Amino acid sequence: MPRIICHNDFDGVACAAICKCVFPDRSVVFTGIQELYNLRITPQDIICDLPYPRECGLWFDHHAGNFEEIKLRGLNIDSIPGERREEKSCAKIVFEYFKEKGLPDFFAELIDAADKVDSMDYENVEQYLAETSDRIVALSIELKSETYGQKLDYMKFLADNLTKNSLTGVREMDKVKRRYSTAKSEEERDFETIKKYLFFLDADTGKEIGIIDGSQWKWKNILNRNLAYILIPHIEAILCVDPVFQRGIKTNDLHVSVSLNPFREPLGKDLGEIFRELNIGSGHRGAAGGVFHYKNKQEKNLNYKKDLERIFSLWKNQK
Repeated sequence: MPRIICHNDFDGVACAAICKCVFPDRSVVFTGIQELYNLRITPQDIICDLPYPRECGLWFDHHAGNFEEIKLRGLNIDSIPGERREEKSCAKIVFEYFKEKGLPDFFAELIDAADKVDSMDYENVEQYLAETSDRIVALSIELKSETYGQKLDYMKFLADNLTKNSLTGVREMDKVKRRYSTAKSEEERDFETIKKYLFFLDADTGKEIGIIDGSQWKWKNILNRNLAYILIPHIEAILCVDPVFQRGIKTNDLHVSVSLNPFREPLGKDLGEIFRELNIGSGHRGAAGGVFHYKNKQEKNLNYKKDLERIFSLWKNQK
């Protein structure tokens, strides 16, 4: 049976809900970028908010870095069924592609929410933290106190219910409320962790990029980095470093992700281009991620700070 395969975040949930309305008999699969390449994709599967695999039935995406990758692979992006362009969310692209299929009117609220959440389109920290439907449902996805499988099951629950209810209706469900309450408590612990591990490079005399250094962590700790802007509102970007784990075992590699302060005026920076130039990853103008690979612990300890300085140097060189 052909499937609907979406990124494992709020935008992916919105994409899944739209596709499920059009193809109600298809199963939904949520996955991360690296996990995608372990899946057996068929020529009938729909791929949303993820890089293009070797083949699929329809491909929807809004990440410029993924479009560039298609060119590097020698493929003609216009020949691939589906639709791609730079937008605030992939859900908007999917919605507009299928809008003649008689989609429910309440999807308008969902698309607005996906745009806001995925592009961090908030005027200030206070607006971001306000208990709106988009924040409540999006935050309810990110529980540290559950297994990855439980998260995926919950995302399927959300996608299914968003085909039948408005986002505001879904936020009132008891399951969503309970998870949001737990997520808020975890967010408070995130704030304390950020205070403890936030630092700036010596070269960063203007304190432009706050770095949350989790390089020595013995566990995978996904933080809500936007809480850093409560501590230091003026910083221009947040960069997070954490270990790469394979099958639960910590490796010598480090995952690095960076995003611009969404509550400030655009700086004209392109974070995706920095990561592509360093050949460590990709992304778009406002956010990027990648991996520094090290042969052993000694090499990591010797070069880790130098690699962060390389990122900062390219940042400074961008006008």
